[in-house]
Amino acid sequence: MSAPTTAQEDDLAKRVFAVLRALEASIWGSEGQRAPPRGHRCRSQCNETRPHSARGMVPPSRAFDALEKASPDSDRYPMAPHTRVRHDRIDKTGVFTLRHGTRLHHVGVGRAHKGRRAVVLVADLDIRVLSEEGELLRHLTLDPERDYQPLTRKGRWPSLHRFVCPRCPGTSHARRRWDLNPR
Repeated sequence: MSAPTTAQEDDLAKRVFAVLRALEASIWGSEGQRAPPRGHRCRSQCNETRPHSARGMVPPSRAFDALEKASPDSDRYPMAPHTRVRHDRIDKTGVFTLRHGTRLHHVGVGRAHKGRRAVVLVADLDIRVLSEEGELLRHLTLDPERDYQPLTRKGRWPSLHRFVCPRCPGTSHARRRWDLNPR
C-alpha cells in the first residue's frame, strides 16, 4: 500500500485504523491484549471442559493427567543430580566437546574412532564414552581445571628419568633426558 498523497486521504486512513483498533478492543478486551491463536477456544473446550465418553465422561486432559507415567524406580536406580546422557559424534581429531559448568572441555577418545557416533554418560565429573553398540571407548574423571582431557597411554610419552651429571649430582645440572638445552 502506497503512502497517502493528500491530507484528506491521510485523515481517512487514521480514522479507519482507529475504528479497527476500537473493534479489536471490543472483541478481545483491552487494547494492549493480543488475540489468542487460532483454534484456542476449540482446543481448550475439547481438552479441558467437554467430557469424553471414551474416557469415562471426564475431559481428556484430566484423563491423561490421571494415568501413571513411566519413570525409573528411584529406590532401585538412584541417580546423581547432575546426570545426563548425550548422543554425540567424535570429530576428525578423535575428540568430542562437553560443557561442564560454564566451560567447554575437549575430551580425547582417539583418532581411531573419528566420525563414530558415541553415547556419553555424564554423572557429575565421572564420564563414560560408549559406542552405539555399547562398547566402552573411554572412562575418565573430568579435571575441571583442564580444557583438553588427553588420552593417556602407557609408553606414549618419553620417560621421565633424569640425567644426572656424574661430577655434580646434587646441583641444577640434572636435566631431563629429552631436554636438548642443558641448564
